[in-house]
Amino acid sequence: MAALQAEEEKLSAQKAQEQRRASEKAAAAAAAQTERELSAARKAEASQAAAETARQERARLKEKAVAEYKGILERFPGTAAARTAEARLKAMGVAVVLPTAGSAQPVAALDGSGVSQTLSLEVAQYAAFEFELQTPAAPVAVARRASIPFELQNRGNGQDRFYLGSGFPAEFNARFAAAASPEQVINQTPELAPGERFKGLLYLQVPPATIDGLRIAHPIKAASQFMAEASQSRVVSLNAAAPLLRAVIKPSKTALLPGEKVEYTVTLLNIGSLTAEEVTLRLNFPAQYQPVAYEPAGFRQEMQAALVQDGLTLKSGESRTFTVAFQLKEEALAKEELIVRADLVNNALETKGSFLSSAAVVLPVSQLALRMAHEQLTAVPGQTVYLPVRLTNRGNRYEQISLTAHPAAQQKVTIYHDQNRDGLHQPGEPEVASIGPLGPKEEAALLLEISTPRAALDGAVEKLAITATTEPGKQNAVATAETRFTYSRPVLQLAMKGREGRMVPGELLTVDFDILNQGSNLAKQVEMEVTWPDQVELVTASQTAGQSTSGNSLWRFNELGAGEKRVIKASFRIKSGTGVGTGVQLKSRLTYQDQAGNRY
Repeated sequence: MAALQAEEEKLSAQKAQEQRRASEKAAAAAAAQTERELSAARKAEASQAAAETARQERARLKEKAVAEYKGILERFPGTAAARTAEARLKAMGVAVVLPTAGSAQPVAALDGSGVSQTLSLEVAQYAAFEFELQTPAAPVAVARRASIPFELQNRGNGQDRFYLGSGFPAEFNARFAAAASPEQVINQTPELAPGERFKGLLYLQVPPATIDGLRIAHPIKAASQFMAEASQSRVVSLNAAAPLLRAVIKPSKTALLPGEKVEYTVTLLNIGSLTAEEVTLRLNFPAQYQPVAYEPAGFRQEMQAALVQDGLTLKSGESRTFTVAFQLKEEALAKEELIVRADLVNNALETKGSFLSSAAVVLPVSQLALRMAHEQLTAVPGQTVYLPVRLTNRGNRYEQISLTAHPAAQQKVTIYHDQNRDGLHQPGEPEVASIGPLGPKEEAALLLEISTPRAALDGAVEKLAITATTEPGKQNAVATAETRFTYSRPVLQLAMKGREGRMVPGELLTVDFDILNQGSNLAKQVEMEVTWPDQVELVTASQTAGQSTSGNSLWRFNELGAGEKRVIKASFRIKSGTGVGTGVQLKSRLTYQDQAGNRY
């Protein structure tokens, strides 16, 4: 009987163990199914299109899950599935504590002592804590490390660790540390016993570019390691303290003529709550300005484009004023807007601010210049002369320019545009009465064609002028250039010197023909023709005539310079048989031409 009873007890224990394993497996499956249904409910709730439906479905599923978890506690007490169900119910806010049965089957004693049953209870761990944060009362200086104390107390019933997280952006470089070891960065507390406190520090650095007085608010979070759902957040609220630099740049004039000077007054202000140190002031000026008198103000010139002053310090509320002068260059164009930019660089914080002055406008200037290639010309009367002229727009705006020639009496002047600038009139170069528009500092090449009068006397002087005028407007510019014409031509005189009176036949008459160039220029193709009547014959001549016939001889000279004189001696004789009282005349005629081909 004893062996049989022992075998029955062994079988009963194995059966109870198999039932327990099956119960635990069923409980785990039920818990997993419930968790899946809850997850699906959360996803349904996240959809805005079916928000209300999801809420109702989640409430239904929550009730179902609560019932399922309670059923697991009732059916499978003391198992791991029951402990998980109890934790889930606490996370859902349902306070349920059920006993865990050590044995669900009563065992009858065979010794006649009756039936006994034992009920065993186990207290489950839960997570709870207090999270206190000490928000800074004073503003936090930018670019400096700030510490914010906090305290965390484990209010659960078992040992627990707590994760620490920050919602500050990365540029704040937020870090956690224990108050006892401030240099060691942590992301969780050490293990805390129930009721134990942890004192920590939140280190952060407000970014240098943060504006003074800016309110900053970001959360930090603590969460239980045992139960991740047990978490708390606190908002860290800060006020930033920083220097705040401003610059005001004012020109003494807002309208400038080329060549004028203008002074700029630069006022620096620190309207922030902290002192600004290691500040660099850089004044960037336009290329049309030439800086003058900047060294007394403490500036140095940098790269021909900026004036720089280093090492400035401005306390909170302090202002400083600087004055620098510029001269507007002559090549500045009309209506250009000139702006000076002040860059304030806080080298300590590595921040920069830029500020602009009000615009100064370049006033329009009209100015012309005319220049002739020759201030004095010598011309042969009747000659056509070409005179190069340069017209320059010295103003600072585009100009349409009219041209007027002022010739002397009997002169004719034509103005051409010398497009290839060679000083010669080429085919296709147009006759012009105006030219333009010419840009600032642009030059145009002109060519004057001057036809001189043939009747001009040798040594006569005349003036020729040309005038350039801008189009009518508020400002008119006029430029005039002139040249002096001196006329130069050969002037030949012929003088016949010989005895006058009565002569008898056969007597010789010697005649000197004096040719003198009294002009200021070379005579060419000089011809002297002498004619006589039949009663006279040419006996001899000092120079052989180029052409000679009965009663006529022609002497030629290729050239006769200014002031040069030629003399030809010729001897004549009255022929025999000439009657008394017969009148005899010798005649001479002188012709020549100048270098222009004019014949005199």
